[in-house]
Amino acid sequence: MSDDRVHRWRARRLDVGTLEDLAPGGVALHVLLPWEEQAVLDIVERWGTIDRSHRKLAHRGSYTGQVWVPKQPSGGSCAVTT
Repeated sequence: MSDDRVHRWRARRLDVGTLEDLAPGGVALHVLLPWEEQAVLDIVERWGTIDRSHRKLAHRGSYTGQVWVPKQPSGGSCAVTT
């Protein structure tokens, strides 16, 4: 066993108190907040009757300054402005 590994384990035991893997926690950074979800739903409610395509809704959201959504969905990226 390498000395580097032993030192990492010792440091981890001092910092965390155990060498056991802990359950994952925290909140994903890409999660939409409730008010962001509502902003997206407002866009759909207002403009969805005209055209529900992602491209058109992204354009409308950007045009009104409420949301920014890429024209081509890639992993559901979305930014909401206030």
